[in-house]
Amino acid sequence: MRNQKLFSPDKGKEYKKIKDVISRVIDWELIEKYYEQTILYSVALKLKKLSQKRY
Repeated sequence: MRNQKLFSPDKGKEYKKIKDVISRVIDWELIEKYYEQTILYSVALKLKKLSQKRY
């Protein structure tokens, strides 16, 4: 796990045992902004209704 980098879910929380692998805080606003679109694309790909080449 030495080369892995994790994201912290909370800016104010300190994780003492894994602090060396935490690279930054999750951008929840970014996730909220693109969540619905990401889910729609994921379902379309799963159902083969959308070509992967469109990305």
